[in-house]
Amino acid sequence: MKIQQSEIAKKLKQLKSLISAKSSINQGVLFKKNMLMANNFELGVTIAIDADAAADEIFVIPPKAIDMIESLPNEIIDIRFMSDKAGEKIIVKSENGSSKFQTIPAADFQEVKGFDEGDKPFVCDAVEIEDALARIMYACAVADNKEVFKGVLLEGDGENLNIVACDGVRVAWNRIKYAGEISVVVPKESLVKAFSLGLKDDVTLDFNGNNAIIKSGDYTVYTRLYNGEFINYRKLLTLRRSRRTGSAFKKATTSTKCLRKFSSRNSRPKCRSSQLPT
Repeated sequence: MKIQQSEIAKKLKQLKSLISAKSSINQGVLFKKNMLMANNFELGVTIAIDADAAADEIFVIPPKAIDMIESLPNEIIDIRFMSDKAGEKIIVKSENGSSKFQTIPAADFQEVKGFDEGDKPFVCDAVEIEDALARIMYACAVADNKEVFKGVLLEGDGENLNIVACDGVRVAWNRIKYAGEISVVVPKESLVKAFSLGLKDDVTLDFNGNNAIIKSGDYTVYTRLYNGEFINYRKLLTLRRSRRTGSAFKKATTSTKCLRKFSSRNSRPKCRSSQLPT
């Protein structure tokens, strides 16, 4: 394929963090049908690119080739696949020369599969939902035997999308308008990675079974969902309010971490945040 260096280098850099150094599987980024794909089996990302390529071109760009592509000047580069007795290789050509890199067979690359689209996708503004998530994700557990505490609850009640995080000590609750009804727990790391890609305009979130798909522009993120029962945050916050007047109540301190960061953004929704009552 032939492509502008600036077009592919940025997107390869975004996918490079999904290449696991601890595994020999998926050592690189797959190019197929003008799409780049990386998959670490917890999270998969595909990005559309504008390349001049044959319809049947398919190969894996290894990490060392990605490093070289990032270092090249912004010019048209040619990336080709070749196979010989020594194995399969990628050739990267620029105006100043070419380099060869050993790669894995494209047939051995484990693509993202098994993600079917649901029938009730949720479309929202990227800035709105990213801001709502940023306000509550500090309350996700870092390490916990119950993995649902390491995720974010997205619960649609017919009027709002409630966005909740709880690590067993703190609970943070935010919401945005949403007319549907869902209840899923999305891994925090998947959400962090998705929005680190720089999603803009509308974002579509789609859920089906144990999977979630997040789409925006050229980007599609695939992630599994956490199974298990999430904490009853409504009951806990109601209990917190009711105990405020009781003499046996140990006063809960309000965490201001997320509020302080966004105190100047008066036009955006407020975040409810507290420690759980004891």
